[in-house]
Amino acid sequence: MKRAFIYSIIISLLVPSLSYCKQVNESISNEIDDQIQAFTNVNLVRMTSEEIDTNQTLIVEGANIIEFGPSNIVDIPEDLNVFDGEGAYLMPGLADMHMHTREDWLSNRWPVSPLYLYLANGVTTIRDFGPRGYDLTYVLRWRDEINEGSRIGPAIYASGLRPGHSSAGNQDPQNIVQWNHSQDFDFLKIYSYISYVDFEGVMATARQLGMYTAGHIPYPVGLEGVIAEGYDEIAHIEELDWEFVEFNRDMVLAQGDWFPYLIGCILRQNDIASGFDLEDIQTRYGDRLATVISLLQSNNIPICTTMIVDDLIVEKLFDPNTFISRPEIIYLPQDYLAKFNQGAEKHQMQLQGIENLAPYKYEMDKFLLKELHQAGIPLLLSSDAGTATMGIVPGFSIHDELRILIENGFTPYEAIAAGTVNASKVVEAMIGENAFGTIEVGKRADLILVNGNPLENVANVKNIQGVMAAGRWYSNQTLENMIEVCDPTLVAYWAFDEVEGDIASDSANDNDGTVYGEPTWQPKGGMVDGALQLDGIDDYVSTPFVLNPADGKFSIFIWIKGGAPGQVVLAQTGGANWLGTDTLEGNLMTELKGSGRGAAILLSQAVITDGNWHRIGLVWDGSHRTLYVDDVAVAEDTQGNLESSDNGLYIGTGKAMEPGSFWLGLIDDVRIRSAPLRTGSTTGS
Repeated sequence: MKRAFIYSIIISLLVPSLSYCKQVNESISNEIDDQIQAFTNVNLVRMTSEEIDTNQTLIVEGANIIEFGPSNIVDIPEDLNVFDGEGAYLMPGLADMHMHTREDWLSNRWPVSPLYLYLANGVTTIRDFGPRGYDLTYVLRWRDEINEGSRIGPAIYASGLRPGHSSAGNQDPQNIVQWNHSQDFDFLKIYSYISYVDFEGVMATARQLGMYTAGHIPYPVGLEGVIAEGYDEIAHIEELDWEFVEFNRDMVLAQGDWFPYLIGCILRQNDIASGFDLEDIQTRYGDRLATVISLLQSNNIPICTTMIVDDLIVEKLFDPNTFISRPEIIYLPQDYLAKFNQGAEKHQMQLQGIENLAPYKYEMDKFLLKELHQAGIPLLLSSDAGTATMGIVPGFSIHDELRILIENGFTPYEAIAAGTVNASKVVEAMIGENAFGTIEVGKRADLILVNGNPLENVANVKNIQGVMAAGRWYSNQTLENMIEVCDPTLVAYWAFDEVEGDIASDSANDNDGTVYGEPTWQPKGGMVDGALQLDGIDDYVSTPFVLNPADGKFSIFIWIKGGAPGQVVLAQTGGANWLGTDTLEGNLMTELKGSGRGAAILLSQAVITDGNWHRIGLVWDGSHRTLYVDDVAVAEDTQGNLESSDNGLYIGTGKAMEPGSFWLGLIDDVRIRSAPLRTGSTTGS
């Protein structure tokens, strides 16, 4: 039976106490499913081109792919454990190419180890741009343990001590390079504050040792300078911002003095208060932009995207309620959330009094992203997650990054390639191994099995059936268990995973439902594990009282498949039909409304009776009703209140069990919360 996996929760402006639902066992033998050695009846998204190979079989041996081809041709040895994909899409695992590990990831500071969060989101490779801890070699131990199979997590590539960063203290920069090389770090990251002379020495030592170099563009050096010294990679698109700001690179400043100096230059040279003016930027900086693009093109320098940083800064400063309402927010340390709620978080402090700089900078970075993309500069999917100082949740944030790329002109293939094909090519430049990123014989078996075509809609990458990391298979259920924490807002959860009987168990509380009619339990037929098949005539589930809509905020999310116009998914006995369809086209609607003048049903234009799985939802935040289909808001209005009712619920029929209101199809995973969540699960439940 599914556990009460938390995929969404609202954190109020007072940090609640979150407890563990269970202690995840570090023993790999207890956490990994029966090992899948072959996938059959899958569509392969190989990422070697934009073509999809349909009805394929893929065989894994150890950590690698050893064979694939049409399912009617490839012979599967009888002793292999086979997974029937039933038309799902098998794609390469994603890479987060700029993030940070912390030694305290394995402590109780984090509700769940971010290593698990990455896997649960289909991220099978991470690249650490600066570990945080007392002894930085911890990340090398993790790297090796994961490679050996004794620790659960994505493949790790890591830098170590960073020349030009405060953590390096007064150590000789060239000695730092030597130390990183001697400890077997995979590459060298260089930070912003290193002098030009020291930068030259660091680069000379790195070249001598054969170390790949990546990082910030040091303020005293500039783009021309890093390219002249053979810099391999730039750590953020935002590093290019300084190429459009006039400042004295020859100044000798303490590290803490650079930021206020540069901000002052920006404010003097730009009319931030009037907002970003693209035409003005193109007029003033067109020539410089052409030079920057030419330099990058001629040297083929890859750049990490990390656009989610800008996205979240703007949200934190201008829409804090939305930020704190993100369902994945519960995976951040509580001390970070406390700082945010006190207005003492990093970006709240940095931009105090100059908040308008954040959206201006974001528009500038989106402009640069589009220009770099159009120019064919290699871009790397990256989030800058893991530091516990910026509100970026490991794993989840990579899907935000994909979304941002799509919003700025990337095709789904191009966005995914930034975290697969491009990522592996960069790792090849780093250590000489192009081991992942495409589905090819001999490549590492880093795979995601998703329910929809990711090349049609990149959001389908979130709809995960399971993840394979270096040949180790993690089912959706295992991933849920790995990142499970208690949700104090979950008031009812019917998983519908039973195999027989007339009781639908509530996994959250004591609201077990009674099953009427002769519905069919489908133990393996649900969106996540089992589901209940209703006949559209007299099958339904009746539950005790769960909540009164008039008492406060709540949210409801349900997986459904099938149905017909006029049929109802969830209703309150003698009250209102909470989630159902209109009688004409099968559009999602709710009849739960206020009692005052102007109260009316809320009807969307989203058809949910097309025979596909859909995750439908209703959210009430105290003043707005919002309907969701597949985690997208499809209708919203304002209400002063909602009608009161203390009755129980019907699942699969209308409030009065009217003929024509009974649901014909599957219902799975009904969750009701006493909080207004705004989106859904990454792992598909």
